[in-house]
Amino acid sequence: MPTNRYCIKLGGESGQGINTLGILLSKAIKSLGYDIFSYREYPSLIKGGVASYQIDFSNKYISSSSQNCNILTILDPEAVHEYLHSLNPNGILLYDDSKVEFSPEEQGWITQNQIHVIYLDSEKIAVEAGGSSIMANIVMTSFLWKLLGFNPNDLANIVKEIFASKGEEIINKNILCLNAGYNTSEFKEEYTQKTYIPNLPSEKKDSKILTGNDAIALGAISAGVRAYYGYPMTPATSIFKYLGNTYKETGILIKQAESEITAVQMAMGSMAMGTRALTATSGGGFDLMQETISCAGITETPLVIVLAQRIGAGTGVPTWTGSSDIHTAVKSGHGEFPKAVLCVSDIQSGYILIQQAFNIAET
Repeated sequence: MPTNRYCIKLGGESGQGINTLGILLSKAIKSLGYDIFSYREYPSLIKGGVASYQIDFSNKYISSSSQNCNILTILDPEAVHEYLHSLNPNGILLYDDSKVEFSPEEQGWITQNQIHVIYLDSEKIAVEAGGSSIMANIVMTSFLWKLLGFNPNDLANIVKEIFASKGEEIINKNILCLNAGYNTSEFKEEYTQKTYIPNLPSEKKDSKILTGNDAIALGAISAGVRAYYGYPMTPATSIFKYLGNTYKETGILIKQAESEITAVQMAMGSMAMGTRALTATSGGGFDLMQETISCAGITETPLVIVLAQRIGAGTGVPTWTGSSDIHTAVKSGHGEFPKAVLCVSDIQSGYILIQQAFNIAET
């Protein structure tokens, strides 16, 4: 019977297009009216390592990721071993690499938990459909879409949107691969017996898909920020990127400094002159800003910094988030002076609290 919540997880090698597929599926599922919560996990590598993208969706409001998933779609052999045990009992494992070999322990776990294993030669299907081998990802995605029992036209609309800048030829080839994956003879109706997805919501919500950093950037725009000074540091960089991509519409001055020290001093200087300015960094960069924080305190100059936290200890793991830096933020600077530390808990609070931060700083 249908449940109120369902979870799918994509796993593969970093640089293999996991993020693009995750965004594609998130937008497509959201377009049906579901509430979604997506979580991206990736190593600190441009290529290589294991990455994943998890999407939870429901006909009710959700604000967190599930510990386990119902369908695990794998694009790289190593990801099978990394994420296999994240499947729920009676879950589905979909993979496309014939080189995958299960250990005796893994095979026993699969049998014990009644995991339905599906192998799909997506590269062959993509090439035979008139696409390229790299479009095997679209074949896998459309096969997954059929497992979920959704209409292929809804997925095709999002494919056209995401690849709009690539030109008609690329779009058409992706649509050919999408249809080939959805209509492949490899699909068996019995597969859908294991997909108990939530019923469609009675009404569609008029809302957008945002990351936490997107919400903070939008909140900064609404707060009247006129300048952003930054030095790239994961996981704060996407605030820099969002504001940089929208500067023509917002008129915000965007400057990349040579270091976190310069970035925070430029932000303090702009605030001293009456212009709302922002900078964002992570643990190691925040450490470099301590003297400027002290200077702002003793001169009573407003200053707002976004501290994008990593898991600790030390400088932590750059692509995982945690709450290890809260005490660092509370105890930052030298001596005692008024300071407010606002902790974001969800997308909405990210949008609101960055605006409140400027109001508090200027009080």
